[in-house]
Amino acid sequence: MIALQDVLKIFNVADAKALHDKYCEFDRAAFRNGKWNPENQSFICTKIKNLLLEVNVEELTDKDKGWILEILWFWHHHAISASLWRGLLQQARDYSFTALAFQAGKHDNQVTLALHLLIHNRFQDVAFLLEQVPECTIGDKRKSIMELLAEFQNAGSAEALVKEITK
Repeated sequence: MIALQDVLKIFNVADAKALHDKYCEFDRAAFRNGKWNPENQSFICTKIKNLLLEVNVEELTDKDKGWILEILWFWHHHAISASLWRGLLQQARDYSFTALAFQAGKHDNQVTLALHLLIHNRFQDVAFLLEQVPECTIGDKRKSIMELLAEFQNAGSAEALVKEITK
């Protein structure tokens, strides 16, 4: 186990919120340029994730715990897509279960659930999600989910989509 304070010192930040913000900067830059790779242990986001997995979140304040779980969710959320890009469907499926576990509770990002359903070929459930979840809950993510659903439906299955991606 490692103390959260030790992780904060490593990344030269004052608190869990600042670590979250720093993590998001690294994450978004790597995701946008296609260099997000969950298998790369020297990738800064993976280093942060690995350290945070060693923190006993039950000993943290609710606020700090929330930020740490948010980082862990975000890493696994992006690991789903990064695995799909590399043709690793089973790995994406594994990451989707973990992402959902870290996302527990009221979370406004429904893309993780939609991705989970899509990579398990549950297209009708995603259509139902889009119909049933209020606009105020799903917000700007609706367009992303609709695009993902169309992409998976056009391919016919998650397996077929992965084959297309990795051609």
